[in-house]
Amino acid sequence: MLALRGHSMTVFEADGSFVEPFVTKNLYINSGETYSVIVKADRDSKRNDWITTKTIGRKPSTPTGLGIFNYYPNY
Repeated sequence: MLALRGHSMTVFEADGSFVEPFVTKNLYINSGETYSVIVKADRDSKRNDWITTKTIGRKPSTPTGLGIFNYYPNY
């Protein structure tokens, strides 16, 4: 699962094929799948937000992925 705190994603492509665009807050991705999304970066530019990934259907000890969605010029 992929999520970007405080943002929605518009999905428009899955595995190399265009799909009817849809908006979601969480995107469930299986092994080997690819998606193209648009994120509207319209939040307060003085702060950054978390991007998180979580593996579902695996051992509970599988680590969660974390990233920072960085608004320029924040560091």
